[in-house]
Amino acid sequence: MMVGPLTLLGAAGLLWGLGSHAASPDPHATPGAVDPSVTQANIQQTICVPGYARTARPPYGIMRGLKADAMRREHPGERFSDFEFDHLVSLALGGAPLDRRNLWLEPRTGPWGADAKDELEYTLWVDVCHRGLPLAVAQRVMATDWIGAYKRWVAGRSHATWHHDD
Repeated sequence: MMVGPLTLLGAAGLLWGLGSHAASPDPHATPGAVDPSVTQANIQQTICVPGYARTARPPYGIMRGLKADAMRREHPGERFSDFEFDHLVSLALGGAPLDRRNLWLEPRTGPWGADAKDELEYTLWVDVCHRGLPLAVAQRVMATDWIGAYKRWVAGRSHATWHHDD
């Protein structure tokens, strides 16, 4: 049985007290989704190849249209530039490129803005591709509690652990 560092629900209850610029998406609307063609068995031919995420990223025009629709629906009247239309499970970790369950309006600013999540995505990518962290663990923590994962894998780097129970 695989045991990750975070529970399935994570700290979702704590995250929704942040107002309209929540640092994590509503877990019911955006639970995260993965690309089924990316598996643990093929990571060296997919996500671990430099530039993979760039090739998996949908065209700008498609993403801009989806972001505009989401902005009208979720943040009417707010500035387009204050949000990044982000993949909850990043493309670099095998996230689904166009699955709406994996797309959300991520605040660009604040302590848990886009830069912090990007730093975690890179850290987990290195751990998956070069240090033996199972892909499914990285995907699960991104989808369920990326802030808790940041605290564990980035802020507490020397203490980051995962384990596999037989």
